[in-house]
Amino acid sequence: MTTLNDTFMPVGTIAKVRDRKPAEYLGEVAAFGVHYCQLGGVADNLLFGSGRAERVAELKETAAKLNLTITAFWVPFAGQRWGYADAPRYNGLVPEQFRTERMIRCCMASQTARELGIGILAAHVGFIPEDPQETAYKNFVSDFRYLLEFCAANDQQFILETGQENVETLERFINDLNMPNIGLNFDPANMLMYNQNEPMELLERLAKYIINVHCKDGKRPTRPATMGPETVFAQGDIDAPAIIKRLYELGYRGPLIIEREIGDKAQLKLDLEYTINYLEELKKGMR
Repeated sequence: MTTLNDTFMPVGTIAKVRDRKPAEYLGEVAAFGVHYCQLGGVADNLLFGSGRAERVAELKETAAKLNLTITAFWVPFAGQRWGYADAPRYNGLVPEQFRTERMIRCCMASQTARELGIGILAAHVGFIPEDPQETAYKNFVSDFRYLLEFCAANDQQFILETGQENVETLERFINDLNMPNIGLNFDPANMLMYNQNEPMELLERLAKYIINVHCKDGKRPTRPATMGPETVFAQGDIDAPAIIKRLYELGYRGPLIIEREIGDKAQLKLDLEYTINYLEELKKGMR
């Protein structure tokens, strides 16, 4: 169990909002004895529409009552497809046919997050083009910089989920943006599941940009044009103890947010309880 005043790599998980009351989705997080979470699966009714202000106020009040700190607000994008073949054309902000609508959605999320006192937005931005000379890449850098400026006006950072691009492309993108409020949500499992660089390579090169961490594990794909499987944390191939230890050595003290994407609620509960205990034991050896 974490403590309310534990600011040393505090353990948390993701609150799956969907179309539910805050007492339900935040209560699920608090039931694990943790005090930190990210907001995921955010419903549109928190971004716009009749009654939005009341729903936002209820969320803020419930988080305060449960002593929960929300470390990041995940921007919801409609119409994404997570299959290996479709993902580059449908996911994130990179696909030009969806970019305008999704940029607007990011701005709405930024406003809601500001009202909630959340200083970090997060998203899968898509498959960033690898060739910096491509017009598509240059246009995306320009467009994304406008979004970062909007977030900066709301005193917010925007963090990119890792895994869908190689380290070289990600590093170039961050450097070309040249904005102080860009950061990373380091997900080591995604890097294996998307068959990109080893997670430790990203950690060594881009540690200064890591703002949040997803504690998720997985394996590389065994067949071409497929994604690798997700596993319970520390039961896949990321070398979880080495990753957490190296994060600490490089100065990271931020949240360790457990992500587990399975539909079986009973198994999900067991996996989250296991991972919370695992991380707390691991932290004891680093203080």
